[in-house]
Amino acid sequence: MKRIKRLTILALVFVMAVCMLLPASAFAAPGGEASGEAAASVSQEGDEQTETTTASLSSLNIHKKGYVRVKLYADSSDGEVAWIAYSVGGKVTYCAPGISDWLAIPHGKETTIKVWGTNSEKTAITDLQTISVTSKLLPKSKITCATAINKNMVSLHWKKSASKATGYYIYANGKKVKTVKGHGCKCKVKLKNAAKKKYKVVPYIVSNGKAYRGRSCKAKKPAANTKKFKNSIDSGDYTYDVSCRYIIKKITLEGKKYHIQGYVVNTCKYLTALDCKKISITIKCDGNVVAKKTFKNVTVNLKPGKSKRKDFVIKGKAGKDIRSGGGWVTDFCPITYE
Repeated sequence: MKRIKRLTILALVFVMAVCMLLPASAFAAPGGEASGEAAASVSQEGDEQTETTTASLSSLNIHKKGYVRVKLYADSSDGEVAWIAYSVGGKVTYCAPGISDWLAIPHGKETTIKVWGTNSEKTAITDLQTISVTSKLLPKSKITCATAINKNMVSLHWKKSASKATGYYIYANGKKVKTVKGHGCKCKVKLKNAAKKKYKVVPYIVSNGKAYRGRSCKAKKPAANTKKFKNSIDSGDYTYDVSCRYIIKKITLEGKKYHIQGYVVNTCKYLTALDCKKISITIKCDGNVVAKKTFKNVTVNLKPGKSKRKDFVIKGKAGKDIRSGGGWVTDFCPITYE
């Protein structure tokens, strides 16, 4: 009897040892589902390890008509997370933690993006994070004029966007150097050796309290501060008024000196112009007078209907963008004829 009792005790110890080594799934109910008690213990363990995923929107870009592209970055500090899942409009996508992904969302509508972490079997093991975003159509940008005012200052003009931007970022050689807020379309940039750099204008919008970049234009290098005019120097294009005209073809600003290149045109078809008592030249920029001077006793000596090159230099206001907003007015009188 003692021997039987000893065998029974040994058998019970063996059974208990085996039970301790078996996994919880060995006690699952039919159909593969864990029993209520086992499932509750696993869920409780998962709750203790639950950590919220980190998700953020880093940029918006035009995707196609009616949609914009959102760059979503998602990660998790939970080492058990094998996949980051996100849902837009009911469609679930999986990506590796720490990987950015692009998603298309409707323009002008509030879209909810749900993000959570899963294990290798794609079962949720972290809290759900919800991001709501209302997209705006991002404007395009194009520099229309880049002018080197001097070696350390550049004037930029760009095309206004069809969709109004919150503002614009100015980049020089890939580095952001200035922010222009509002709907303005021009600015001046002061930098060391500014005239040698290439510039980009990048519109941005603010949506849900965050700023998002738009698409930039191609990099552009500033040109010399010169304004060219397509004015005719053919006397036949002007009304016969027994007079001469001074037609400006080009203005270049260097410091405070306005270098004027032009032609004297004898609009009279029958008389040779010899001299004129004065030529008054007024240079304007954006509608304002920036330089003005009257030249006296100018020799002309022009046969009827002919033209001749005549250049002048006038001192005026420095720092003006003649290339984008230059204009001129001249007064040529009286003339001595033979």
